[in-house]
Amino acid sequence: MFEWRSFPSRAVITRETAKMPRALRPVLRRGELEIRFDQDFESIVDACRRTGRTDWDWITPPLIGVYREVQELGFVRTVGTYRDGQLVGGLWGLGVGGVFSIMSMFHRENNGGSVALGGLVDGVMSGGRWSVIDCGQWKPHFYLYGAKEIPQQRFCELVCENLQLG
Repeated sequence: MFEWRSFPSRAVITRETAKMPRALRPVLRRGELEIRFDQDFESIVDACRRTGRTDWDWITPPLIGVYREVQELGFVRTVGTYRDGQLVGGLWGLGVGGVFSIMSMFHRENNGGSVALGGLVDGVMSGGRWSVIDCGQWKPHFYLYGAKEIPQQRFCELVCENLQLG
């Protein structure tokens, strides 16, 4: 059985609020980590599953199967961070219209996940494919990238406003 949860508020990054954390700028400038979009779905989801909290095992093999089917329909997106061709961080989520909803993130080395999120935010800031990043529940880390906590009703409005984009 699968359960879809809705929260009273969401952490959301928009084109108006998006920003790059000051501490991440030199990491990106050095170019030591390569960012790749929509590659290695299996590896990224597996890494999220394996490096997640042990008390939070929602990424089950049956759920991965469901998201694999959704990926084949073109709605699952990934952002991977690589050092010397090796996956060191990343995230995956649902991309619908101009909205990217992060499902899970991971890192195997410092800044691996942060650079992946930074690549996603950079695309929002530069007017790329997505105009809204749904970070899910509020976490202080997302504030560094410009996330604002908004009520569920406003989140639903933002999704509807951005369905045609992308």
